Amino acid sequence: MLKRQGLGVLFARYRAADGEEVDAWLTATDLRSHTLLVGSTGSGKSSLLETLARYHFRRHQGLALLDLHGDLFQRVAGWAMASGVPRLTLLDFTRPSELPAWNPLVRMPGVDTGRQVNLLISVLKRLFAGERAVASWSWGVAVEELMRFGLTACIESQVPVAFAELREFFLVPAFRRQVLATVSAATHAFFAAWGPREDMYLKGVMNRLDPLLGSESVRAFLGAKTSTVDPFRVVQRGETLLVNLARGNLGPAADVLGRLLMNALQLAALGREAVPREQRVPFSLLLDEAHALATPASGLEDLLVAGRKFRVYVTLAAQSLSLFPRGFRPHLLGNTQRQFFFRLPYEEAREVAPDITEPLGNVPREQLRPYDPVDDPLLAGPEEMAARAKELANLPVGACYWAIRGRPFKGRRIQLHPAKKPPFTLAEYRKTQAKAARYDGPRADELAIPSDATS
Repeated sequence: MLKRQGLGVLFARYRAADGEEVDAWLTATDLRSHTLLVGSTGSGKSSLLETLARYHFRRHQGLALLDLHGDLFQRVAGWAMASGVPRLTLLDFTRPSELPAWNPLVRMPGVDTGRQVNLLISVLKRLFAGERAVASWSWGVAVEELMRFGLTACIESQVPVAFAELREFFLVPAFRRQVLATVSAATHAFFAAWGPREDMYLKGVMNRLDPLLGSESVRAFLGAKTSTVDPFRVVQRGETLLVNLARGNLGPAADVLGRLLMNALQLAALGREAVPREQRVPFSLLLDEAHALATPASGLEDLLVAGRKFRVYVTLAAQSLSLFPRGFRPHLLGNTQRQFFFRLPYEEAREVAPDITEPLGNVPREQLRPYDPVDDPLLAGPEEMAARAKELANLPVGACYWAIRGRPFKGRRIQLHPAKKPPFTLAEYRKTQAKAARYDGPRADELAIPSDATS
């Protein structure tokens, strides 16, 4: 870590084994590695994510930040505004009137229709999570077949169909016939055999789609036939996309929208295979509450494995490793080169500690009673490792163990510098702009002078 001195951004300090206080720096190499942040609520993860985002702005490296709650989004958006970040797109689902539009049913460049349909199917399955398989409205072979052909028809057709118009496609025969007029023969043949069986399963599909499409924010974002924001372009050009999914406002729809955006960003990243390596612009994905997006068959493990090859780097933050699917954890721990472990539950701390800590021979032995003799003032190796696990479960705010994989040493405990307050939050900026707009026009008692008036 001493070799990093002055090479990037000073963000923390750590105490070496000899007691010396050493500065810790983030460098450009850290932005081009997969990163993991794990720790309880309020332990300092968001502050570190904010620092990482600011360093991206400083180096003009594109990123997409997905925040399920909104506090991080507000601060990072404030920094982006203050830094004059070019090609900045904000998706704030608490403000439907200001949302740009995206139509995921428009054919994605360089992506096979079947793969695009798989993207949407994997997202829509989340609407049926928790349903019993015996229920007629649960996700099964028949429902998936119905949705798969419906989505395929909307993508293949020369008639533009907005995602929010899926309800009309399935329920309004005249609109469906219009869309099916220009689809492939296989897709048309499926709908030619439409009967009572399809009607039965369709009711279950609508029971799940209606609450999602009933949200004002979802309709604003997915309700247009043409897109004004393009996740593919954001990744390919290295632009900046900040997303406030506002789970408190949207409820379960926030997870669905997050997965939908995440899948599109993943496809754009993996689609860089056709782009020459020297033309692949570095791009980062910063995912807060990442476990909500790392569901089985989400494809996020593919991005962790192959992302660096395409110069796409993922930062995942979560409260606990146990929140991730069990089969996903080996990918998570094995493919993230930078790992920050904040305060953890004790059982998890005891499991993780041997992998990120090592005996340094500098932990003093505590006397149980003041008058007991102490033969060895320092803890032995096994005793120190047990103490490290307890320490990991009781770290103060802003303290964490930072492990850089591939180095001869394990993690080092660091203390983050307090996060700087942005010059203004996004909410404050909007308030200032609204106030300025009120004074831009003439007052009611002012006379408008015609431009062609003579003196």
